[in-house]
Amino acid sequence: MEFLSQGIHLRLIRLLGTVQLKTPAGWSKETQVIVDTGNPISLIPYSIWSGAEYRPLVQGKTKLFGLGADEQGGLSGTLGEVTLVFKDRQTTSSAIKCKAHLMEDDSAPFLIGFEDILTEAELACHYKSQLAWIEV
Repeated sequence: MEFLSQGIHLRLIRLLGTVQLKTPAGWSKETQVIVDTGNPISLIPYSIWSGAEYRPLVQGKTKLFGLGADEQGGLSGTLGEVTLVFKDRQTTSSAIKCKAHLMEDDSAPFLIGFEDILTEAELACHYKSQLAWIEV
């Protein structure tokens, strides 16, 4: 990073969580997610959502573009609805139905975005003590 070469140190903070997706047989294995407060919608890689129960919300493929993406770039998939739960060592949240971009590949990590999750739950972040949690 250019800042480091100039003696400027910045914290790289990543909020992580654990979720399970609803499947026809119950629940998927636990999967680590990144809570992305700047992302309007959740992104789910194919290898994770392909075994889950989901409902397509639009016909055909959609593409999402992030900062600096060009017309050839972007993440291809479809807009769908899934059900998930958050987990920690002691508790499992109530089930949450959420809209998500169901990716056609695994080219990006599982990101929890704002829509239907952070718009409904409370996100608490205490960076100094390295603690964060979501209350559903």
